[in-house]
Amino acid sequence: MNPHDHLIISLMTTPFLYFNKAGSLTGKSLKYFNDGVAEFGNPNAQFGLKNFFDGFQVEPSSYQLLNNCAVSFAKIGYRHDAAKLFELGIKNFPRIPQIRYNYGYFLFLSENFKYARDQFEQAVSLAPEDFGSQNGLVVALLKNNELERAKLLLQRLINENSDLFVLYHNLGCITYYEKNFEESIRLFDLAIENVKDASLASTFNNRGCAYYCIGNFDEAVTDFSKAFHIGNAIQFVCYNFGFINLHVMKNDKEETTKIECCGNCSDCGDIFLEENLDAKCQEEAL
Repeated sequence: MNPHDHLIISLMTTPFLYFNKAGSLTGKSLKYFNDGVAEFGNPNAQFGLKNFFDGFQVEPSSYQLLNNCAVSFAKIGYRHDAAKLFELGIKNFPRIPQIRYNYGYFLFLSENFKYARDQFEQAVSLAPEDFGSQNGLVVALLKNNELERAKLLLQRLINENSDLFVLYHNLGCITYYEKNFEESIRLFDLAIENVKDASLASTFNNRGCAYYCIGNFDEAVTDFSKAFHIGNAIQFVCYNFGFINLHVMKNDKEETTKIECCGNCSDCGDIFLEENLDAKCQEEAL
């Protein structure tokens, strides 16, 4: 098994969107909304959820409360309830791009890439200048293997936007899947030149895969090592680092299992050898 079979990491730029302005809400529903917003930074999202849910019961015509309630359900793992509220939001407020985006992001995390693409397309049609929706559409197209559409959109975005790191990174993913590995290395180089944050680990990981595919194992080892030491909370990065240690650097299993990784898997040595990714960790690779 080669690491490039399924361990490339594409990047989303925007997580779930909350509304922090209450619009026309007044009285009790406004208090619930503001109390929910105040809990955004709380690690326990259930505090915010209770306020948004109570507010939505008082004022069911508020798309702000409905959206925030749906997002809160999604973040704490109540996926069925989140899906029902997102669908209600699409039905009652079809022209609110933030709800379209959030439902698309929710579907993307659920690996329902076809319907995620449809929601991102709707979000882009409603808010053509929103970079997060455009990039979300790119990644959904990539996951649907609609590489030509994704590439055309990315090439246009590169000419129009300043967030070149994410754009070059995702274009590198596309050329990688087209097996144009040397071009993907060039694009990942450009992404690294324009890096802004810790997502650099994903780019080193992907460039390492591309180097591996053209037989440049020294560069692959270097990039997987860099990716691991920057981003060992990303399971795909851990997997590739373990793979390169076990199969290229010829470290034995005992040494490989000593690698301190994301903590999401019970035994990274087993993951490296059995090629068995834990599905609950795959969101880390978005």
